[in-house]
Amino acid sequence: AERRMLAERLLLRGGAGGGAAKDDSWWAFLREHRSDWLALLLGPAISVPFAACYAALVCSPVALQPYFPIVLQQIMWSQFAGAVLSLFMGQFVTTTNMDPLVAILFGQMAKRSEMLFRGEPAAYFPNMLLVMPLTTGLLGLALYAVGRLRLAFMLRFFPYTVIGGFLAGSGVLILLESLKLAAGCEVWDLAYATFWAQPAAGVYSLTSNWSQLLLAMLYSYLAGVAREAHTFGTPILLVFCVAASICVELFSGGLLPPRDWFLSFPDEVSPWAPFQHMAEGVTMFRPTKSIQVELILSFVTIMTVSWSINTLAIKKLVPLRRGLRQCDEQAEIQSLGLVNISLAALGCHASMQSFKIPMMMREVKSGDLWPLFNLAMSLLLFVASPRAIVQTVPRFLFAGTVVRLASDLIIEWLIEARQRIAPNEWWILALTALAIAVNLSLGVLFGLFMTLVHFAVEYSGITGVVRSGSLREVRSNIERSREEMSLLRQHGHGVQIHWLSGYLFFGSVTHAMDEVRLTLEDWNVGIVVLDFSMVPAMDASGVYAIIDVIEELRQSPQGATLVLCGLVRRLDLALKNAAEHKGTEALMFHNLDMALEWCEAHLLDSLAARGVVSRGRTPSLSKINSAGNISGMMVSDDEPSFEELWSRLLSQELRQLDPERRSIRALQEAVQIRTLRPGEVAFRFGDKADEILILVKGSIEVTQPPDAEIGGVQPHLPRHHLNPQKGDVYVFEERRGRRARRG
Repeated sequence: AERRMLAERLLLRGGAGGGAAKDDSWWAFLREHRSDWLALLLGPAISVPFAACYAALVCSPVALQPYFPIVLQQIMWSQFAGAVLSLFMGQFVTTTNMDPLVAILFGQMAKRSEMLFRGEPAAYFPNMLLVMPLTTGLLGLALYAVGRLRLAFMLRFFPYTVIGGFLAGSGVLILLESLKLAAGCEVWDLAYATFWAQPAAGVYSLTSNWSQLLLAMLYSYLAGVAREAHTFGTPILLVFCVAASICVELFSGGLLPPRDWFLSFPDEVSPWAPFQHMAEGVTMFRPTKSIQVELILSFVTIMTVSWSINTLAIKKLVPLRRGLRQCDEQAEIQSLGLVNISLAALGCHASMQSFKIPMMMREVKSGDLWPLFNLAMSLLLFVASPRAIVQTVPRFLFAGTVVRLASDLIIEWLIEARQRIAPNEWWILALTALAIAVNLSLGVLFGLFMTLVHFAVEYSGITGVVRSGSLREVRSNIERSREEMSLLRQHGHGVQIHWLSGYLFFGSVTHAMDEVRLTLEDWNVGIVVLDFSMVPAMDASGVYAIIDVIEELRQSPQGATLVLCGLVRRLDLALKNAAEHKGTEALMFHNLDMALEWCEAHLLDSLAARGVVSRGRTPSLSKINSAGNISGMMVSDDEPSFEELWSRLLSQELRQLDPERRSIRALQEAVQIRTLRPGEVAFRFGDKADEILILVKGSIEVTQPPDAEIGGVQPHLPRHHLNPQKGDVYVFEERRGRRARRG
């Protein structure tokens, strides 16, 4: 659209002023996009230092160090190819960038393979140069699958301690490798040679190494200060340091800085040198030596998680393309996967979205043409080779740039996290970071294990038994005689009730069962009731722990009984199946009221059996529910008739309100017994409510049309209106509408 408008302006002005109008229009175009031209400076100032440090980290094995120029040329090709692909793929106005953690993982892969290629050293480098793009392709496939199958939601299941520990541990890894790059050797070896051993290289070598190490740390600190002071503070500081290095070299006649302070780049390298070596790698490919399956799988898994999280966060930092109002994270992850698949086909290294350059360009209010200028600079650097820059910039500046990145990760995810999370969780995060710094793949598993242990210990203390009582304080909704009520008050201590709450698993259920065992220390306790109405779920360990307690109670000296109630249907089925598997029987009731009713009857019968009291036939009494309404009748076996039950119910409850029994006779005459065949509709949604339906036998399924108003079906009907002994189906067991079928 901009080009079309520009062409129209050129045509309109060209008719009046000829060439002068054309020159003015191009000048206006250049002035309009003057901020985009800054990308020509940011490319060398940001991309080249990261590329040089990336290549140095990849070439950390001794056998790869002579090939640093070729690896760097492959990185420059990767940056150019990524800049081209980012113009057509993705939803952000950005380019691609290299991740130092990828370089470290590739370096570890090369270090493991170095010993395997001792018999054929000529095949070592071509194989490594070929395996890196192959690994990039696997990473791209994994990212594409995550985006295509919309699996990014699974990232929510990664605990904060693991994510924070991974990022902090990655920072530690990057810090150690970048300090090694600055010092020219391992920091531990340098410290040992300085303080404990006689240095073989002399005092000058140690002084040089320590000087570069301290200068890298100083530059890292100044880069952080400059970044806070101004958006372009970091590239300006880098340009200033390079200029200072050049001036020192000129005034010292080339003596300072010493040449060993620069990365080794002795000869020019052809732009096509990486492809020639990869072609050799195809002819002498040794998959059993070059492919480290364990490390590659760990690399793909870790970077898929890391870059998916980065994609979810980058939408807050980088502007969207024109015409897009909202970012689709899943589609962006899929696009990132396609970019890396394409990079692998082109023989490149893995790349992710860049956010530093877009953030800087947004600060200067640039347009959306700066990626084109960045692309032009990437092409120039690839064709011309960055040898001149590498030979001009001291090694500690490259290392200090990455030290700044590592320090940011450590400060944000380790040091500042100390104030954001609980102390116990912070220690897990710190231990995870340390484990990742030692071994990347095992460190993630260690973090997950420690987090699960912490969760089990912490959560087991807040779930389980939340309240206890006995039959003295809590009773069923059955109307009993005064004598029976007195007996229940007197002997109700023999029935103990425990209310459970929360998700019960192997940790919390152990505490709950211990409390049940403590209850049995009282020899008068013969029944223990567990109410699960506030327990949404329970794992297999909890299910079998309860079954074991049932058997343990039955084998106790008093032969106690464990009664379960208030179970959601899946737990009810799980306990029944586990009891059947163990060859025992679990006594379960639908709710606490039914369980207490059984306990009361059992206690009264046991008292009668011991001769404490004589218990005769219980008269028919009404059963009152928690809302104070009549929900049923206690009848004997010689009163099976529904007509008799209905007459007794009406005569008992309405005779005081209607002494002349006119309402009773009207209701008795209005009752009609209806039998429905399976699948027959009792009433339809929207029918006029002109009758009361009382379910006597069987079950009924309540459905709702798809176009009905959400919430039209009551999701929590009183469950005692259905009889589980008749096989009634509890459709509304939870306060979630999915228990009612829509259709």
